[in-house]
Amino acid sequence: MKYSFLLISLNFVFYTYSQDSLQIRKCEIVEIFKRINKTDKSNIKDTTIRYQSFQDNFNQIVSLIESGGLIDASSFSKKERKIISQGITRTFIHIFQINADLILNEHFIHLIANELKAGRFSREYLVVPLSIYVYDNNIKSPFTGVLKEALIKWEISDKEILR
Repeated sequence: MKYSFLLISLNFVFYTYSQDSLQIRKCEIVEIFKRINKTDKSNIKDTTIRYQSFQDNFNQIVSLIESGGLIDASSFSKKERKIISQGITRTFIHIFQINADLILNEHFIHLIANELKAGRFSREYLVVPLSIYVYDNNIKSPFTGVLKEALIKWEISDKEILR
């Protein structure tokens, strides 16, 4: 009986701690994306500083993903999901403009494919940046190389990014 009570108490403590941890992580994630949105909207005139800011934002997103993935979007409010979505989409647009190889590489493609399968990442974060990248660089379908590989692994059709 004593051991049962102890076991139940420990389970309750661990459950409470994990819920608090998740709540703290959620708050941290939202704050990170608020900062990303603020820097992505800035009008920094010095392109070197501006590009470094985009790169830092991208690295922050990758770090979040690699450290356990973004938390399931359904656990965020509608407003928080919009903040996160805007931050990821804007950052990816800028990275495609300054250094597409940061996204179109084997490691990142695999990382995002895993997040998509786990349901912690939305294809919508990729469609608009890919569309802009393809348009800006006058890339025609059928796609080849690493771009084709990314689209296949991310389950995005050519039609979705050519609309």
